[in-house]
Amino acid sequence: DAAGNTLGSATVAADGSFTATLSPAQTNGQTLSVTATDAANNPSSVATTTAPDTTAPAAPTDVVVSDDGVTVTGKAEAGSTVAIKDANGTTLGSTIVAADGTFKATLDPAQTNGQTLSATTTDAANNTSSVTTTTAPDTTAPG
Repeated sequence: DAAGNTLGSATVAADGSFTATLSPAQTNGQTLSVTATDAANNPSSVATTTAPDTTAPAAPTDVVVSDDGVTVTGKAEAGSTVAIKDANGTTLGSTIVAADGTFKATLDPAQTNGQTLSATTTDAANNTSSVTTTTAPDTTAPG
C-alpha cells in the first residue's frame, strides 16, 4: 500500500505466472507496487499496477435547492459528476464537482412547486453513489 505495507504475496509458478490475494482488497484505483524476490533474497526492480476502481463514491451531502428553484448546491467527491433528477428520473441538471468538493448545478426547468429531487454522483470509473433526496421550495401560488 501507500505506506509500504505488504498486502499479499505468492509463489511464482514454473510458467512465470502468479496470483496474489490482497488483504485488504484494493478496489478504489490504488497504485500498487510489485516486486519479485529470488531464493537468495534478491529483489527485482519495482513494477506498478493500478487496482480497478469498483468503489462507488459517497452520496452527495448538504444538498439544497435555491429559493428561486434554479440551482442545487451541495458537496460530493471532487471530480465526480452530480446529476439532479425529478421524480420521473429525468435529469434536470448536472455538473462536475469542484476540487474543494462543492458543486452548483443549474436546473432546467426551475423547480418551485415543492418537488422532490434526487442527486447522485458518478466517478470517473462510472461508479454511481446511492441517492440523496431534497425538496424544492414551494413558491408557486395555487391556481
